[in-house]
Amino acid sequence: MAVVGNNKMVFMRLLKTFSSNTLCDEFISALKAGDSDLAKSKVHALKGVCGNMRFDKVFEILKAIEAEMKVGKALGPNDELVVDLLSAHANTMEPVNLLIGNPDMLSIA
Repeated sequence: MAVVGNNKMVFMRLLKTFSSNTLCDEFISALKAGDSDLAKSKVHALKGVCGNMRFDKVFEILKAIEAEMKVGKALGPNDELVVDLLSAHANTMEPVNLLIGNPDMLSIA
């Protein structure tokens, strides 16, 4: 909430935007298609979103993936970092969707 000055409406809008974005899926699709330029673009965009939202676990994994890709490592959907990303992303989506469905759970301290 501090990211948006404790504005509950703005925070909820950001959560909904994050929940509906498909950057993670698009990244996996790009990996499967062997399109490293598109994969790099999707990782960078998702990293920015997660950094802004303070989703630190996902952000750190994305930083590691981006670093690997910058040095030319070809990643696939079954690589450890990618599997870790999918797990962390799913674990982040659970509370995000819970808050979206129950906005009264957000309290402003």
